[in-house]
Amino acid sequence: MGEFYDQNLKLSVGNGKRILFWTDAWHNGRSLKEDYPRLYSLSTQKEESLLQISAKKSLGVWQFQFRRRLLAWEEEEVKRLSRFLETSPALKEEIEDSCSWLVDKSRKFSTSSVWCWWAAVKQSGVKVPAGVWDYMASPKMQFFCWLAWRGRVKTSSFLHRIGVFPANAVSQCVFCQSEEEALEHVFLFCPLVWNCWAAMVSWWDQSWVIPGSVEGLLKWWVVGKGKSWISRAWQAIPSLVLWSVWKLRNECLFKGVAPDFGGLSERMKVQIALWVKWFFKVDYSVHDLVSNLHQIRLNAGSLHKH
Repeated sequence: MGEFYDQNLKLSVGNGKRILFWTDAWHNGRSLKEDYPRLYSLSTQKEESLLQISAKKSLGVWQFQFRRRLLAWEEEEVKRLSRFLETSPALKEEIEDSCSWLVDKSRKFSTSSVWCWWAAVKQSGVKVPAGVWDYMASPKMQFFCWLAWRGRVKTSSFLHRIGVFPANAVSQCVFCQSEEEALEHVFLFCPLVWNCWAAMVSWWDQSWVIPGSVEGLLKWWVVGKGKSWISRAWQAIPSLVLWSVWKLRNECLFKGVAPDFGGLSERMKVQIALWVKWFFKVDYSVHDLVSNLHQIRLNAGSLHKH
């Protein structure tokens, strides 16, 4: 894991304040600690930044501090290091140091890229449904969607099973108060939650039979996926609904809030519309997207055909 991280994290030198001179791979993709281990072991500047050591140059010559007098061959290592640093990037006082994640097209670190690498290395054969890592959803929503897919959300049923709740603890669904709060019930089969899913599906003029599991839901939801903003917005719905239902559940359980699924459905539609405006810069208003999605989709389909 460490090697994978080191190989795919690229540092860009700015003012040098946040980059450690010896241990960060800031020049040619390798750390000086790796290429000059003897000098690193003798250095008294192991924790100093690139800026701190660069500031000690004298007439453009790097000045290093060691804990003892160097041997002849160690002096040669210093000369080799100095020659190597002649091609190092110049510091830019007005620019912060930054980094980019080479595995992801966005150049931003993503949990999904590490998971894909890990699955490939382990050859586990576990295929994560595409909807789990929808990029429009926030990282916490994506992670919660992953927990739901793996069956690791801390429902009352789950806490009973692992021994956190005693046998006589109340474990009924906080929404309908009629069945045990198991994963599939609280996210799919509770009548109030089902109405919430039905509202989102109806908003998209779709018809469905609710799947029997969260995994089945995620797999069904991405069938026929495309690259248009309409398809991307559709694929973001599961993460948002799962997260929103669980958040409402916690508010009901810990704050005594009365569940309002009609209001929740409308708030989720607004959230999808805001994401569409943010990510795709469409000309439609949030109100139009929420109230007239059917006509917008028809217009988009007509334009696509022409």
